[in-house]
Amino acid sequence: MSPTLSSNHLRDRDLKITGPARASGPSFQFSGAQLQQSDRAGAAACGSEGVSLEIVTTLHLTAKRRKAKALASVVQESPELVDHKVKALLNKLTLENFDSISDQIIAWANKSEKEIDGPETLIRVICLIFEKATDEAIWSEVYATLCRKMMSQISPRVLDEGIKNSRGKPLVGGQLFHKHLLNICRENFNRGWVTEEASAATAMKTINDQADTSQEYGDVALYESDEYYAAHKEKRRGLGLVKFIGELFKLQMLRERIMHKYLSKLIRNTGNPQEVEIESLCKLLTTVGSKLDTAKGLAQMDSYFELLKEWMKNPLVSSRSKFMLQDVIELRERTWQ
Repeated sequence: MSPTLSSNHLRDRDLKITGPARASGPSFQFSGAQLQQSDRAGAAACGSEGVSLEIVTTLHLTAKRRKAKALASVVQESPELVDHKVKALLNKLTLENFDSISDQIIAWANKSEKEIDGPETLIRVICLIFEKATDEAIWSEVYATLCRKMMSQISPRVLDEGIKNSRGKPLVGGQLFHKHLLNICRENFNRGWVTEEASAATAMKTINDQADTSQEYGDVALYESDEYYAAHKEKRRGLGLVKFIGELFKLQMLRERIMHKYLSKLIRNTGNPQEVEIESLCKLLTTVGSKLDTAKGLAQMDSYFELLKEWMKNPLVSSRSKFMLQDVIELRERTWQ
């Protein structure tokens, strides 16, 4: 007679799985005694008739693996890894591989679907794109196009409880992306990068003066100095910022009213404009002038160019700045061609 499987036998120290379950029941080994077949009472003791302990063990391991995978995904979405992966993708982004690379960047931004404390990954991705666009003005059109695509493809499950729409509901998806992007542009423009660049330029001018009056300074000292690199970096990023803002406007991501606000801030120093302000204004007008010079904005554009012509006569304006002003004036005369 086959021994009956009782609940007393179901102990981890006694129970060993010796092989796969058979149709008539699993085969077990109990403290050296071989159990060939279990009866119905044994099946009931296992919880339900015909349930194999191999299945229970497999389910238990699967649950542990799922938990480990979930923990791993949290690590993968750390800021350091986001920086590493997204920067690598941005470095590869070109017009030729735009679709595939941009899809991968959007996939990273959409990881914010799982974030409860705010879309940290989305904001991080926006910051990385902004830094790249302002640092590499020559590719600003590509980065603006990337932003336009992201605005249409960010998941509606990405939301920010801290930012509400006009109906008091959290902004989601593309609207949320658009809001954060414009905030970053405005904050960086208003924070005073012009002042920082002017300060760095002043420091570089000091080195130039010292190079003229002291034998220990020379061209090598000038170009290797921290002040020179600070001035060069701030100028590059400042011009990159206005170019990027202009490209966003051309893709209808900024309203015309906002664009005129940016232009007005660059011409506020009407009596004694700084060279950095003139160069930034010329860069922005070159980028967006054709879009603003319409019947609707004609009067406003006329006022800008009247001021530019006055600066051309200002003896305090450098020759270099006057050449830039002349180029923009002639560009408009050629109907922006």
